[in-house]
Amino acid sequence: MKLKIKICLIYFILTEYAFAAQGSQVACVGNSGQACNAACPSPPGGCTWNTSTTLTSCQINECSYCPSFTSNTSDQFCSSCTSATPFTNFQNTACVASKFSCINRQTNPWSDSDCSTCYGKTMYANIAASSCISTTGSCTSRGNTPWNDTDCTACNGKTLYASTSGSSCVASVASCVKRQSTPWTDQDCNTCNGKAMYASSDQTSCVASSASCISRGGTEWTSDDCKLCNPQTPKLASGQCVANSNIILISLLIFISLLI
Repeated sequence: MKLKIKICLIYFILTEYAFAAQGSQVACVGNSGQACNAACPSPPGGCTWNTSTTLTSCQINECSYCPSFTSNTSDQFCSSCTSATPFTNFQNTACVASKFSCINRQTNPWSDSDCSTCYGKTMYANIAASSCISTTGSCTSRGNTPWNDTDCTACNGKTLYASTSGSSCVASVASCVKRQSTPWTDQDCNTCNGKAMYASSDQTSCVASSASCISRGGTEWTSDDCKLCNPQTPKLASGQCVANSNIILISLLIFISLLI
């Protein structure tokens, strides 16, 4: 009988010890002489901070008193009670295993992984790794996700537009895909398409002519360039682009000039 009592006593002590979990020591910020339970952020319900006035030696008295917390998490609490997940998420509802603090990031760079972990939903780090943003895909590891104008601006922190193919972000004057009423220029055609292309004569589209449609310079017109640059005057006659209806008139004028 005595042996049974001893065994039960030992079991009780061991189980109590197993579930007793004083937190690790962490640092809290407070005034001189202030105790940990006043300087540290309020812990989840059931848990309390020790009363030490050495603010670098603060610890939760008993972590097992708040095993199912859903609020009041902080970096200090998480580091004290859940060393494997030492930081609080942005909502202060859970401890997470981010690489650096979600709340007190300081100069530590953001990553896609930490952004999603800290926010509890899919978020991505911007190009500068200075903040987390909501985009359709990663800013740094885009993979097969095409770029769009919104993501280009959000990821780069300045107005940029998706290229025509959606493979990159470019510094065009206006959107490459949703141009609307903004006229095309030779530079934007080149920038948006990533190859030598020129604005049509009416600046409504980009064309693969052999030279600029607008700033022709000394480059002679060709039949192909007339068709590409000038849909309204697609025929080449006497070195000029003319409408189909003017071909006969021009031919007649040339014939008369030869007779004179």
